[in-house]
Amino acid sequence: MPAVLMPGDQVPKFIALPCPCQPPRPDKVLAEVQQQPSSPMKPSPHTPVRAVAEAEDVTFTQIRSTFYL
Repeated sequence: MPAVLMPGDQVPKFIALPCPCQPPRPDKVLAEVQQQPSSPMKPSPHTPVRAVAEAEDVTFTQIRSTFYL
């Protein structure tokens, strides 16, 4: 039975072997990847909020915010 002795090991470790009564495994495994359908809703572009001043000497600072639904 095959054994492996790594640096620092005092006792060799034995490698597990496949059961002889089972058929051999295929060498290559094939997997089919499926893509999820795209969502029908697209995120809306960010539109800035505008404020209207009642007096001309009043200044406003735009605050950017994002809302998630």
